[in-house]
Amino acid sequence: PGKPVVAAFSGILDPSIYVEGMVGAEPDQPRQPAPAPPVPCYSNPGAAVAALAAVVRYAQWLDRDQGLFVEPEGCHPEPARADLEVLLRDVGGEQLVRLDQDTAARLLGHYGIRLVPSVGFETAEEAVAAAGQLGWPVALKTTDPALRHRLDLGGVRLDIQDADSLRRNVLEMRKSLERYGSPSLEVQTMVPVGQACTFRAIEDPLLGPVISFGLAGDAVNLLDDWAHRVPPLSGSDVHDFIRAPRASRKLFGYQGLPAVDVAALEDLAARLTRLKDNHPEIALVHFNPVLAGPDGASILAADVRIANAAQRTDSARRAMRS
Repeated sequence: PGKPVVAAFSGILDPSIYVEGMVGAEPDQPRQPAPAPPVPCYSNPGAAVAALAAVVRYAQWLDRDQGLFVEPEGCHPEPARADLEVLLRDVGGEQLVRLDQDTAARLLGHYGIRLVPSVGFETAEEAVAAAGQLGWPVALKTTDPALRHRLDLGGVRLDIQDADSLRRNVLEMRKSLERYGSPSLEVQTMVPVGQACTFRAIEDPLLGPVISFGLAGDAVNLLDDWAHRVPPLSGSDVHDFIRAPRASRKLFGYQGLPAVDVAALEDLAARLTRLKDNHPEIALVHFNPVLAGPDGASILAADVRIANAAQRTDSARRAMRS
């Protein structure tokens, strides 16, 4: 008594015999006591064990401390709302508008989200001047979305220490990228090396805001190893969110590598969650890559797109929160 019980019927080959579902005992005589509660039944032991495991996980989730819904310090929704009102003044229907780097940085800054600065250029001398403003050493990148993170394809050159080296790298990179249509280039402040991660936030037609996290590269591109959550998120939700992808073990000292500053990733996740939950007009935010090191996390590139949420046609948006 008091113990969970499931039944598994293995070896049944006759498809007409259906054993999946809740099965209860019927009393043999009208005056017999009521039968025991029905027993969940499965056609194989694996499904039965999986069902028990799901019950255990749910019970553990109910018993744990769910955390608090605390907004990170430095979040300012009203200035962000004012900026979005101006930006969307001439946007109609379901039109998406991609923000330029400076506008995106300003909008994200209202929630304490900082981008690593970068400057585009046309000539090598402009690149040297930009590097002088940013501070040496710098990284040289193409702005092509498909190449800007591809060191193997010549789209990135790191740790350039001086003007002569930068001029030489600009010439060499442009020559190597001619086969891709000679995309434009930029210089960016160097940041400490770390584990490349990616965050994404979208406005789903039914659920409203959806936040996603994964480890950049093959984990998300080939294996679709994402974690997804629907805001609002408590502190415990954010904690689990960062640890949910299967590849997240690489954040904790995998194969002798130093553990990254997971608290910085959690802080970024909390800020992005609040930003997206407060502003449905922000249709898409994509940070890729976010370099997480032992002492922080740096956003190297951001794609931010906005739309006029008041004119959208997805009438069920956020219905689950009503």
